[in-house]
Amino acid sequence: ECFDLGRTARIRAQLSESCKKLVFMHDWLRSAVRTMFDEEFEDHHDELMEIVAPQLTKLSDLTSRLLYRTTLAAAEGGVTPLGSTDPDVLITDVKKVVEAQEELATAFLSARRKVYGSNNVTTDSISEHFFVAALSLYGQYTTQFAEYMLNNETTIDQTGILGALWSGLKDMCAFTGWGFT
Repeated sequence: ECFDLGRTARIRAQLSESCKKLVFMHDWLRSAVRTMFDEEFEDHHDELMEIVAPQLTKLSDLTSRLLYRTTLAAAEGGVTPLGSTDPDVLITDVKKVVEAQEELATAFLSARRKVYGSNNVTTDSISEHFFVAALSLYGQYTTQFAEYMLNNETTIDQTGILGALWSGLKDMCAFTGWGFT
């Protein structure tokens, strides 16, 4: 045990923050996939998605790369001025993800007008909207985690030796600590 001190505490805090973001993103992406399974794909859907496919792919690829790099940085204890966790590389990747989100939004609005003839959400296009929103949120949460890493924030309070000892003693004396449930 490191008593939540030093580099190992920073790694733990950063991976814990990563876990929070990943759980949320996973839920959204699962919902998007579920929407795709439930969707009855019609000609409008195929036409719309064909138009925005390059922007969807670009955002997905850039976000995936940024998520990989920030998770790697968290596992290493923070950003370092060398390699894939270099702050300049991460800042550039964040900018690319934001630009890809803007490109997708612009392309989607244009494609929606072209395919559905409307500036508003239609009942036929709700699942497409949800999918694009889910992918955009994936990008947003990844950029938020990258900014967390770049700012070198720590969200877990350090316990210290005495605090960890006291917490351990309380846990050992709890009925659940001896196999009682």
